[in-house]
Amino acid sequence: ESKSGDFKQHSELPIARIKKIVAADDDVRMVSAEVPIIFARACRMFIMEVSLRAYLESVASNRKTVQRGL
Repeated sequence: ESKSGDFKQHSELPIARIKKIVAADDDVRMVSAEVPIIFARACRMFIMEVSLRAYLESVASNRKTVQRGL
């Protein structure tokens, strides 16, 4: 069983990776320093939302595993 603090240690997305992804787009010329931080926050919020919806759906369907919907 994992401790509740374990999640907090791994909840940050790598800012350097986000900067690399943004820089890979040829249409992007310059990006302010705040942009990767905002992107990381938006990604965390998206992941949390999708995870919560998957969890609620699995509970409603009385399932123990989350599966891809068709």
